[in-house]
Amino acid sequence: ASEHDVVSISPSATSPALTSLDGLTCSYENPGLLWRTAPPDDLQGQVMAQDIIDRGVKRVAVIFQEGPYGEGLQEAFSANFAGAGRTADLFQLAEDGASQRDSAVADVAYGGYEEVVFISSYKTDVVAFLLGAAAAGPYDDDDIGIMLADAAYDEGILQDASSANALFEQIRGTRPSTQ
Repeated sequence: ASEHDVVSISPSATSPALTSLDGLTCSYENPGLLWRTAPPDDLQGQVMAQDIIDRGVKRVAVIFQEGPYGEGLQEAFSANFAGAGRTADLFQLAEDGASQRDSAVADVAYGGYEEVVFISSYKTDVVAFLLGAAAAGPYDDDDIGIMLADAAYDEGILQDASSANALFEQIRGTRPSTQ
């Protein structure tokens, strides 16, 4: 598209990796060809990290999907979390990472974590994560908080994962705002 000067406008192009595709210095004379209608994930990662830090959580696991969305948001979260002198253990999921996801859910359940940050743009992954977490003992004992990223802001996820409703009060999340 850039070879033909085609403007792209996206409501979901939030990966920080996209920022440099169009050049970092845009102006009225050269506004660039990639326009976002949502803020980049580096802002979301900062908000997620600050929320967890403000609640005094020190031990966090991040389960994230491979690719620009998951990796970009994980990097933004981890950088902000580390900036407060804390570290997060990372569990990366490949594209077909169902077995990796299930292993990560179990590792987090019994790994002494206070909170898990789950990042995937696939609603089926979020549902499967919640169902797996509900089946693991420590999650439903209020021992492990759950932070979901903006892609999980969907009522259908709660409907599809309704058998995990014991966890719903432990879930926190982010989403784009109109303000």
